[in-house]
Amino acid sequence: MNLENVSQPLVSVIIPNYNYADFLGQCLESVFNQSYLNLEIILIDDGSSDNSIGIARKFGNNIQLLMQPNLGVNAARNNGIRFCNGDLIALCDSDDYWYADKILRQVKEFQSDPTTVLVYTSYHTINMYGEKIDIHQAEYTGDLSHTFILKPSQALTGPPSGVMFRKVIDGKLMLFDEKLRGNGEDWDFLRRICQKGKVKAVPEPQFSYRKHPGSRFSRNIETYYLGNKESLKKAMYDPFYNWNSVMKFCFVRRFELMVAKSYFKNRQFIASVKHLIKAHNPFNYHNLGD
Repeated sequence: MNLENVSQPLVSVIIPNYNYADFLGQCLESVFNQSYLNLEIILIDDGSSDNSIGIARKFGNNIQLLMQPNLGVNAARNNGIRFCNGDLIALCDSDDYWYADKILRQVKEFQSDPTTVLVYTSYHTINMYGEKIDIHQAEYTGDLSHTFILKPSQALTGPPSGVMFRKVIDGKLMLFDEKLRGNGEDWDFLRRICQKGKVKAVPEPQFSYRKHPGSRFSRNIETYYLGNKESLKKAMYDPFYNWNSVMKFCFVRRFELMVAKSYFKNRQFIASVKHLIKAHNPFNYHNLGD
């Protein structure tokens, strides 16, 4: 794509990493190969015990390397967000990789509408060998503030590697909740950003999400359930939504039905029935079925 006559605000690329030496080199190369030039690249290593640091140092001063003890991906991302200088932030997990025009396409979407707070893209899913196994089309745009409540725990804007957002919105730094660990942490972060303004999407796939035994979409159903439950509980205390009892019940019911369906597809029928019962119990909204 032609960069002529396109202003180039600084985009800070935040790359959290924990023991992904096998994929990190390809991830960093994809960031360096962007057609958009005004990038600040920050790698935050979350206490890796493999050769991740050695791979990062091969890129020299082209990246800024921050190191922390193993505090989790949310703490790593937050450290990068606090450290960076760009008004726009692009996340990239170190086991994924971008296509060449990703950042350029997203910046142009921001420039076309100043009310935009987040731009995400369609993407491919690949296996651990880099083979494409699926395509995920960007579907949701505009005001998504209540769409997150209609679709609890669902990644409306996809994995973090496809997301670009404004660093400061309404005078506040946008940060991840470090108390949340596991599934649901991204949903919580994106839910809060989408309360602040318009969401836009790039329809063509702009990155590859790698599905492998350590990735978040490979976690078992129980891990998925417990992680998302904490994020949903947090949402139920958010006054933005003007909750009432019926809304809370419907919110939890949608989530429990989705979990029941997942267990059923996995032929775990007793667990599926357990969550079906929770979905139809009007008292469960108080504590998400504890």
